[in-house]
Amino acid sequence: MSVYVQTLVKNYRENLQRFERYRNKPLDEDQESVIFFYNQDEVLPDAVFFEQVADYWAKTSILMHQVAAANNIPYFHFFQPNQYWKTNRKFSEAEKKIAFIESSPYKKGVKFGYPLLIKQIDELKANNINIFNALNIFDDVAEPVYGDNCCHYNARGEEIFSTYIGSSIVETLTDKSFEAKTQN
Repeated sequence: MSVYVQTLVKNYRENLQRFERYRNKPLDEDQESVIFFYNQDEVLPDAVFFEQVADYWAKTSILMHQVAAANNIPYFHFFQPNQYWKTNRKFSEAEKKIAFIESSPYKKGVKFGYPLLIKQIDELKANNINIFNALNIFDDVAEPVYGDNCCHYNARGEEIFSTYIGSSIVETLTDKSFEAKTQN
């Protein structure tokens, strides 16, 4: 099953890269794209939209925690790194070519959304959410960790992020204060 899942992930990434190349390819005047992006007028101004998204994000996490807690299941929330969110990470020229594209449709969401999501972290902690801010886990990693210009990691990035997740969960579950909290 693990090999099957790895194959699916590999195929997904290859198809995503093919899609991005095709999507960014300029068309001749007489050509029509097979891909149609419906662009409607914005219903909400960006400021309102991103505030609502951040609010829904936090409320959803709280609800998932409540459902999990009602069933005696620990809930963990990880706020993941994204190349479009500025940290102390140093990107090699090779990784920059993979990880960044000036016209990225994902850049705007990170630029406007991440600050609002970060503000919600304290609210989530106040609601006893086991939330981990992983934004800086790649800062001291020299080798490439991003696999595309969206937000996906390559094998090394997945390994680092997975290790961080696993270590954080184990540390939390073995913490005596966590154990006391869940028994009350």
